[in-house]
Amino acid sequence: MADWAWLVSGFVVLAAIRNESDIAVGHIVGSNFFNLTAIMGASALLRPLRLSGISWGDAGAILAAATLLLPLAHRGSKLNRREAVLFMACYVGHVLYRANVFATMLRIP
Repeated sequence: MADWAWLVSGFVVLAAIRNESDIAVGHIVGSNFFNLTAIMGASALLRPLRLSGISWGDAGAILAAATLLLPLAHRGSKLNRREAVLFMACYVGHVLYRANVFATMLRIP
């Protein structure tokens, strides 16, 4: 399955390089929507899922990213480097936050 994910990621990068950003964004949004609905739905049919793994921090990060992306999408222009750096910094910050929370849960000094 990981090979398929890398292949699809390659298509997204290729579309972005060819200035076909609408295809890249559409694929990313569609992939996330499919994973949330079809994959989780099929999994819940097989065995009920407990959704206790998402925290308020995760939900807040998702909401913040969507809030930051919305004006950029409505503006109708390209995502510039400064905005891209902002999104990457938000992602890295969230990953570091989650790593810290995980380390605290495990009580790693």
